[in-house]
Amino acid sequence: MNNCLENYEKMRELGLDVSNAPFAGFGEDEHNSDDHPNVDNLEPEKDDSLQELDNVISRLIAKSSKKVTKTGGQKVQPQNQAGTLTRSNAKKASATEISNQTTEEGDAAEQNACQTEEDNIQTVLNQDGSIENGMDSADDLFDEEVRIRGPNIGKKLDKMTRSKRGKLPLVIEPGKKRPSSVMIAAKFASECNIAVRGGVPIFPKWKDYKEKSSRPMIKAYINSVCSKFEADKESVHVKRACVAMLKQAICQQRHKLKMKHFDPFPLHKVPKKSPVPSMDDAQWDTLVEYWKSEKRMLTCEKNKTNRSKVQFHQKTGSRSYEMELINLASKYQDEPPNAFDRFKDLHYSKKKGFTPTVQSAIVEMEDKINAPVQDGEEPKDVADIVHEVLAQKTKKNKFLVNVGLKRSSATEDYAESQHELQAELLQEKQTTSELKEVVKAQQMQMDEMMKKFQKGEIARAKQDEEYKKKQDETNALIRGLMSMIPASQPTR
Repeated sequence: MNNCLENYEKMRELGLDVSNAPFAGFGEDEHNSDDHPNVDNLEPEKDDSLQELDNVISRLIAKSSKKVTKTGGQKVQPQNQAGTLTRSNAKKASATEISNQTTEEGDAAEQNACQTEEDNIQTVLNQDGSIENGMDSADDLFDEEVRIRGPNIGKKLDKMTRSKRGKLPLVIEPGKKRPSSVMIAAKFASECNIAVRGGVPIFPKWKDYKEKSSRPMIKAYINSVCSKFEADKESVHVKRACVAMLKQAICQQRHKLKMKHFDPFPLHKVPKKSPVPSMDDAQWDTLVEYWKSEKRMLTCEKNKTNRSKVQFHQKTGSRSYEMELINLASKYQDEPPNAFDRFKDLHYSKKKGFTPTVQSAIVEMEDKINAPVQDGEEPKDVADIVHEVLAQKTKKNKFLVNVGLKRSSATEDYAESQHELQAELLQEKQTTSELKEVVKAQQMQMDEMMKKFQKGEIARAKQDEEYKKKQDETNALIRGLMSMIPASQPTR
């Protein structure tokens, strides 16, 4: 309070407007010999607003003191003295330091409150004692820095390894690219992507990785992935699975680099330095030149158009159909799911549900499944209905093959194959007729050219004959002239 009054007197001496200050009128005429206000015996009358302000400040200081006492702040180790330090003395010393720290923080809070008043921060009190349009000093005690999460590079796999006291087994069955366990397959895919982001450069094409110069890099990548699991590094199936995951991870990483460092910029403002540590500037420049080529840009536009035509998008995330079905095995313990159930499970999104196209296909499938069956006819199999509906919406649908199902009706398969063969034959006939027309047109052109050539040959033969006749006439004329000249006399 004394500090506040001193600040008030200083403000009045400087000529500032202090008519609205809460301590106006107190200690105006009392000065010491050194022209400073005498604040030793000042006892201003407290009005209601000041009393409420003091109560709020005291409550805030009490709360902060309790908070510090509960948390204890940072633990301070007592200094070693010459005598023996017992456990009880250590407890007493720590308790004394905590109480001193609490007192110091309480004094600091009180000083901050007075400083807030000095800075003319207005505090409006309601009738119930709450604060409006002011700064609550208790909020500063709970302010914490925002924690920014760093890259999660295989930390969960390390925790699982420590908890199980051993590495996870990585077993790849012949003909497969991932383990049969859903959890191990997810960790295997994550470690492959981490290895690619960390130490594998991104080349323009996959055939660049097949060169001999890239063999040590591929070997180092396989060793890095297998070191996280209990796996046989020399197994052919493990190596093929790692290479298959490498191909997918490189494609994803190339797409992410293009979306982040190439597409947002004009061609003359694309970064010339490599944005990732796994690539040098020369490799990055080669990749950028590949993206800049006209052929690649046309291919990208064509791929975008083709992707926009996809109607049934996969909603299983990074999991394949096989892994998702294994994960859903607990849902169908009593009865295995049919093709219709699998179609709904694999095309359902937890956030957005079914897309309008999928919803319309489901309604059509349900109508055909629940349709009444006439006498003497057997009901259609669910797989046949699903295939029939999807065949109407897509050209080459392989959903049943991807989920491991086959159509039950062999006759329909035979009829469909016959239909496909007929369509191919018809297309070949059309192609053959078009080729015949092209050949016919070319034959006509050749005939015309031959006629023109023959006419030219005939005209040239006539010209040769005329030239020979003229030449013969000229020779006969010369011989006649020579015969008219008298023979020369022999000289003596």
